[in-house]
Amino acid sequence: MDWLLDSIYPKLRQRYPDCRLLLVGRSPTQRMQEAATDPNIIVTGSVADVRPYLGAASLMVVPLQQGGGTRLKILEAFASGCPVVSTSKGAEGLAAIAHQHLLIHDDVDGLIGAIDQLWSNPSQGKQLAQSAYELVQAQYSWEAIEQRVKAAIVPLL
Repeated sequence: MDWLLDSIYPKLRQRYPDCRLLLVGRSPTQRMQEAATDPNIIVTGSVADVRPYLGAASLMVVPLQQGGGTRLKILEAFASGCPVVSTSKGAEGLAAIAHQHLLIHDDVDGLIGAIDQLWSNPSQGKQLAQSAYELVQAQYSWEAIEQRVKAAIVPLL
């Protein structure tokens, strides 16, 4: 989050003075709450439903540099039709393919360039979002999981 607040967002504000940053999720840090003194940074804390925020966003930025686990936030964005710009670490473990489902860059300038690219070419963002939505339906939906479970269990019966 510090990388986003200290390096990425300030450069975006220089290029796009009207851009806003939505930090949505439970347990916002003190640093996030302090950042919310900027009227263009909105920190929500816990929300009952993330879909309205994803629907309002032009894209989701996932600048993870470390950590583990499944990237459920990216899958939520994919399922909501929100284009994603991420680091390699942020998309790790997903069946997502760079330039097909999302844009991946591992440095500040690359991430900002990807955001520029999607903001200047909304049709590319729509295409990525559509491919990502199809990926979620094919790989991560309840129906897709059910089929994989059945395929694993039936041979054992």
